[in-house]
Amino acid sequence: MKHLALKGNNIQAKGYRAIVKLLLDISSIENTYYNSNHTITTLDINPPKKSDERIIKTMNILKKYVHTFTTLNKQRRPRRAKIVYAQLMSQHRKNLCKIQGIEYSHESIFSEIDALVLPEVLAFVTRSQKQTELFRMLVTVAPDLSSIVNRPAYIKERIVEIEAKVAALNAEKLEMKRELEALQSGEKTNDKEEKEDEKLSGKKRNRS
Repeated sequence: MKHLALKGNNIQAKGYRAIVKLLLDISSIENTYYNSNHTITTLDINPPKKSDERIIKTMNILKKYVHTFTTLNKQRRPRRAKIVYAQLMSQHRKNLCKIQGIEYSHESIFSEIDALVLPEVLAFVTRSQKQTELFRMLVTVAPDLSSIVNRPAYIKERIVEIEAKVAALNAEKLEMKRELEALQSGEKTNDKEEKEDEKLSGKKRNRS
């Protein structure tokens, strides 16, 4: 979906917040990358109706975020652009956490970044953005982390994790097949018993 028209729906602040989260989920880097919408480039929505001045101000801020995120969706790599904008720039992240009701802290973003991929996350930051808070805090340790990164080992580790998930799904699939066969076998047994009962009933009628 690239174009979404929501005019005439009388969307209020709560609806705007839901749309902002749809376009960019700030709860984690993974959710920003995988669970946010990266395709909508135009979103038609009514301007806030006359109301309390504070509410109108809040809705105008939310509307600006909607415009920003749909604009980022037009970029060649919208996922990467959103991570840089929302996760690697502390002020944007702080504001979005407040809007989406998520506790903001410096530590929360570090806890979810695997040390093996940290240099790759830092690589998202362009030269013009290298003064971001995250970059300043991590630039001193990045060389050491880069030196210990074993990309083949990391890929092998991910393959093992995926294979484990596939094995679990195959086991569940096998169990469901057995259950289905048991149900089908029970149905056949019931059909056979009904036919035998019908034959016996027919013989009894013939005798009488």
